[in-house]
Amino acid sequence: MKNIFTLLFVVVAFQFQGQTKLGLSLSGGISDVSSNDQRVSYPAITDIQSEFGYTIGLDIEVPLNQRWYFTSRLDWQTYGFSEKLNTELVDLNNDILEFFCNIPENVPEGIAPVKHRFGFLQIPIMANFIFNEGCEECGWQWFLGLGPTFNLSLNHAIKTPLIDGDSYQNVDCLVRQSVIVGLQAEIGTTYQFPNNPNQLRFTLFYNGHFQSLYEHPLNYNLGMGGLRVAYLFALAANK
Repeated sequence: MKNIFTLLFVVVAFQFQGQTKLGLSLSGGISDVSSNDQRVSYPAITDIQSEFGYTIGLDIEVPLNQRWYFTSRLDWQTYGFSEKLNTELVDLNNDILEFFCNIPENVPEGIAPVKHRFGFLQIPIMANFIFNEGCEECGWQWFLGLGPTFNLSLNHAIKTPLIDGDSYQNVDCLVRQSVIVGLQAEIGTTYQFPNNPNQLRFTLFYNGHFQSLYEHPLNYNLGMGGLRVAYLFALAANK
């Protein structure tokens, strides 16, 4: 399935190579968790909060017409969220938290903060629809994108005073899916300067994943909303 989607995208890019754009992007914003009702209701966990995340990407964009275009990227991503753990309610010898084995048995009773950090390599292939065609004066376009994504899970680390409050420690208590294939959606608005083939553009976005990192009762999906800055180079058409 992965090879089919990749081949399809390459074929489309070749057919529209005169309009295809390549470039670099940098995104930063607030990453969060979703589909985490069981985690929210788990007695030992309270106060789940968003954390800063960022993405560095190599981008390709293939316009189809005035309303539709394909995008793909090779992204290096860092997501995160934080929560508080009530150590009195956690069985450190037999728990379902993904980091239970990292916590020493002799920790003091009480509530301690836990910060999560995730690293990914990601290749999304998305079809995007433009709600409005923009205007010469403003340059803003609203869009919605959806498509398959292929993620390589690099790491999951936590930082908490229960272990070492000054550095992140890798989590390996539960089996993490190393390769994750699923769906990704993105909605946002993009500003690009008119009549500029080498386009510097700014995008306000929210990006959500429909697949999970672990397969256990307290699973969750990750997402991020923020600002993306990209510079794309238009490829020359064949003569």
